[in-house]
Order: sequence, then C-alpha cells, then structure tokens
Amino acid sequence: MVFTKTKKLLRNFARGITDGILTSLGLLIGTYYSGSTRIMLTVVLAGGLANSISNFTGAFIGETAELYRRIHQIKRDIGKNDEKSLKIIDFLRAEVLEEERDIHHRGIVDGVGTFIGSLFVISPVLFISNINNLLLASLMISFLLLSTLGGVIAYLSKEDVLSLSAKMCIIGLITLILCSLISKIA
Repeated sequence: MVFTKTKKLLRNFARGITDGILTSLGLLIGTYYSGSTRIMLTVVLAGGLANSISNFTGAFIGETAELYRRIHQIKRDIGKNDEKSLKIIDFLRAEVLEEERDIHHRGIVDGVGTFIGSLFVISPVLFISNINNLLLASLMISFLLLSTLGGVIAYLSKEDVLSLSAKMCIIGLITLILCSLISKIA
C-alpha cells in the first residue's frame, strides 16, 4: 500500500513537472519576442506560480468533489438506518478522512511539481544573459526533461519507455510550434 501511494505521488509529481514545463515553454516563447530576459524571467516565474496554485486547487477541489459524490451515492444505496448500515457509514467516514489526506498530498505534490518544472525551464537565466542562447538552453533542458519524464511515467505504468518519451517530446514540440505561431501573430 505504501508503494502504491508512492507511485501515485510520483505520477502526480511527474504530471506537475510536465505541466510546468509545457506552460513555461509557452510563456518563454511568448515573451522571447520582447527581447528582454527580465521579462522572460518574470513572466515564466509568475506563470509557473499561478499554474502551480491552479493545479493544487483544481486537484483538491475536483478529487474531493468526486470523493463526496461517491460517498453520497453509497449512502443512498444503503438507505437504511439500521445498525449494520450505520457501521458501514462510520467506516466510510474513516476512509474519507484517509482519502482526503491523500488528496491533499497529491495536490501539493502536483502543485510543487508544476513550479519546479517552471524553474527548470527558466534556470539558464542564472548563467546566460544572451536571450537567444537562453532560449536555446531552456529548450534543450525542457526537451531533456520531457523525455526523462516520459521514461519515468512509462516505467511506473509499465509502458514502453521510448514510445512515451517520444510522445512527451512531440507534445513539447507541438506546444512550441503553436505558441511560436501565436507569438508571431500577436
């Protein structure tokens, strides 16, 4: 059971990092044409933080709502106030508390992962001041991480590592192309 929870947390973390990378790629490309590394840094960090908070909130609210929907459905299905039914409901309350803790943990891990993904994308700004070189380094880091995350997710879910790594990079490339097109139009 502990291993299963750890795998779930790792999947949430990987999902969060992937989200942070893809969102930050869009922000990076969108601000690249401003010509300012300061604007790029500010927008990617602010966007990464906002996305992180959004992921935590969305995961928490969505999963909690689904949990309570299932509980109410079970209560309706039981529909009795006899001793056996009340014991089942008490048991469910304990399960709900456990599940709520897990939801909090997964939401936090997802949100933190999102912000970390954004930090990875913009991290070259610490070492590179030329905006073209910064963009190139950020892209290389992003695609390396997307490929690695694809491998980790594939390993956890017993899928083909190369196939999922390639899919993650293709998703990154599509994000890059679409955001570039929008940035050039705007």
